[in-house]
Amino acid sequence: MKRTWGIEQIKLSPFYFNSLSLKYALENLKEVDGKILEIGCGAGAFARSIKKIRPDLEISGLDIDVKLVNLAKQIDSGNYYMQGDAHSLTFKNNYFNAVIGFDVMEHLNSPSLAFKEIFRVLKNGGVFHFSIPLEGSNFTIHGWFLKLGVKPKEKYAGHIQQFKLKDIVKMLKISGFSGIKYKYNGHFIFQFVDFFYFFLLSAFKLKPSHTIEGYVEVLPNNGLKYLLHGLKMLISFLCFYESKLLSNVPGQIGHFTAYKK
Repeated sequence: MKRTWGIEQIKLSPFYFNSLSLKYALENLKEVDGKILEIGCGAGAFARSIKKIRPDLEISGLDIDVKLVNLAKQIDSGNYYMQGDAHSLTFKNNYFNAVIGFDVMEHLNSPSLAFKEIFRVLKNGGVFHFSIPLEGSNFTIHGWFLKLGVKPKEKYAGHIQQFKLKDIVKMLKISGFSGIKYKYNGHFIFQFVDFFYFFLLSAFKLKPSHTIEGYVEVLPNNGLKYLLHGLKMLISFLCFYESKLLSNVPGQIGHFTAYKK
């Protein structure tokens, strides 16, 4: 199911769900300049956030959904956005200094092909940084229920792949990447909230059109919006510090960095 995502704000603050993803991306882009590609950019939330902190970067955002690409263009004139398929990138070899992606690979029919394409368009010495849910892992609630055939995020979030850590490392190595490193977030509190939310969507056959953060953004300014915003900030705060303490302990989301050498 397609949902509108990428309209929300992301800041380096514990009150934002994706703040750690932004933090880790910026850390791994610290020595990078020039052209950057974000695959699966949606409406451009990460591209906009990175550009505010690193205005020197030339960021191109790519997404398969033309509606999201057009929305990104309306919201953000500071970056370049285009419609495209991560399985078959239309860029020449050795073109980008870095490629980034956030929660993309689990949506792809052939993530291994996308890894090979990313390797191809990266310059020698280029950085590939991405975050990805590890919902096939035995260290996650989703992984436990997967053994019972329960996959609520397959239909209600479009997660057609359920990865384990070894799956990602293997695909990166086969594609030619080296220097692979990773850390985690999404531990106990995050996993409970995430699984419970998608289990409810599945149980009641609801059809969300936005992410949780997106709903808060588009609600009119009333009491409900302020209540939900406060609740979101509280949960995000708890998840942030839990994951900072447990960044080397297996969690639901893996943050990977690899190099083309």
